[in-house]
Amino acid sequence: MKKHIIIAIRYSILQKNSSSWRAAEQGFEKHVEKILSSERLNIREETFDKLTLSSLCSQAVIDPDVSFSVLVMLSDMLPNERLEKLRSKIRIANNRDISFKLATIDSGTGLDHDFKNINEAMKFEISELSKSHNDILIATVRLDDDDGVSSNFVQKLSEHMHLGLTGYAVSFAYGLEGYWDAVSGQVTDVRHSYFPKFSAGMAYLNSYNSLNGLGDKKTIHVYNLGNHMKIDERFPTIIEAKEPMFFRTLSTTNDSVGSPYHKHLPAVKGSNTFSQFPYLYSLCSTANFMEIEDLQALEVCKSSSPWMALITHLNNRIQLREKQIRELTEKLEGTAK
Repeated sequence: MKKHIIIAIRYSILQKNSSSWRAAEQGFEKHVEKILSSERLNIREETFDKLTLSSLCSQAVIDPDVSFSVLVMLSDMLPNERLEKLRSKIRIANNRDISFKLATIDSGTGLDHDFKNINEAMKFEISELSKSHNDILIATVRLDDDDGVSSNFVQKLSEHMHLGLTGYAVSFAYGLEGYWDAVSGQVTDVRHSYFPKFSAGMAYLNSYNSLNGLGDKKTIHVYNLGNHMKIDERFPTIIEAKEPMFFRTLSTTNDSVGSPYHKHLPAVKGSNTFSQFPYLYSLCSTANFMEIEDLQALEVCKSSSPWMALITHLNNRIQLREKQIRELTEKLEGTAK
């Protein structure tokens, strides 16, 4: 049976009715100013090009029944020169004739747009796909415009696509994360990360046949799953952590900036860890890497989760305070004598 994966990317989307700018305790105008600032857009263009786009154009799909396409959803407020630059980067990188589609989302400011919201854009894309197939398995994937996936991502996800799994969510829990250096255009401090139900690379499985239509007509696609950290409370969820499948970018232009736990995650030490991330390997300083590190011995679920790293962080803080208290006590006792 044919399988198709739609990778849907949110690229600097702005919506007046969104909760994101309210959560940041700022007015919509201030939010727009932040999202569309030249500094932020310059960095996002670079990370999208070198990380997100490169990871998608390096996909190695073995199964001839598996195909994928990319939908880039962006704000109708994005300046035309930025839109053209984005089109140019896609055109240059796409040397394999992958289907890339760009769709503008209504900001609520009266500008021309393709779709009212993400839900409409996703449903339209699935509807268009259905028109050319009598029977097909469909997966939708969410990805941000500064994150990447492994080069075997599409192939590995397709192995979870079966008729009996319509309505399931898929979370690849093991990935890598590191800092984007906007000055050098390099990635630094890459570490192992075990993050079940992380948003990057999260997928939702559906199906279509010409007789009954979509197998799931309610949720339909990955962006309707709700809070990604709570998906297993609402949907049966497949979690796999056999090998790294995503790269999470830490930078000054996303919510991860100042991550308190990153430095407590185990650092990547072997070149073999990058075997499915060729684009990432070329952006890192790998001079001090050993040839091979044992990923199984690492036990990522124990050593590489943000919760374990946060515990380590708190323990270090407690030990520091205990040391300071001891030193102060000794000082006071010495003064008393």
